[in-house]
Amino acid sequence: MTKSEIVDAFIRGDLDRRGFIKRLTAVGVSSAAAAAYAGSLVQNAAATPARQNAGFVMRAQDADGDYGPTIPVEEIEEAVQAINDALDELAAGLSSLLDDFDASDFLDAGFEEGIAELMGNLLSQINEQIAALSSLFGMTGSPSLVNAFAQSTGGASGTLVERLTEVANGLNETAGMYAALVPSLEDVENRQLFTQIAIVAGRHAALVNHLVDMDPIPGAFEQPIDPTE
Repeated sequence: MTKSEIVDAFIRGDLDRRGFIKRLTAVGVSSAAAAAYAGSLVQNAAATPARQNAGFVMRAQDADGDYGPTIPVEEIEEAVQAINDALDELAAGLSSLLDDFDASDFLDAGFEEGIAELMGNLLSQINEQIAALSSLFGMTGSPSLVNAFAQSTGGASGTLVERLTEVANGLNETAGMYAALVPSLEDVENRQLFTQIAIVAGRHAALVNHLVDMDPIPGAFEQPIDPTE
């Protein structure tokens, strides 16, 4: 059983407290965290009986890093600008990569046919995200990030896999920033837009992680990263 399935089983009453803790520890949660989960879940479930079957109350707890703590983001525009800058950096890095390596280079590196084109589509979607944020919030890109590769005298360095790994790390960080920002958005339309973008960002990260042999599904929940830091 996965962590989510164990939580749902406990909420439904299919597992008692001892069985719940035993199952969680078996999948890597510390016994102390599992015990804390059990106590918190019982209290929250009693306070919100309508959600007992959903399994979401338990997953919001922050006793285990896999579930991700809540990070309140107060300076929304600064956070959006930080995400916009991160996307600009990603776009610049991926654009530079695609300038330096063509389809034959991808094949020579052991990638399947069509991956180079797929990375081009990913770049187009990242640029669409930047355009959406810029249109909604009037954001501008960070010149130092956008022109970083162009201004570098030697250009970007590293093998194709190393460069793709940098892209994967950037996508992972951006997905975590979205995970922190979305719950702090009060405007429903903005929250819906950012949720849609965040889902796509997570898929992008999973794809590139898989290509460079990084774990495409590193946890049950995205670890929030405070974009203002």
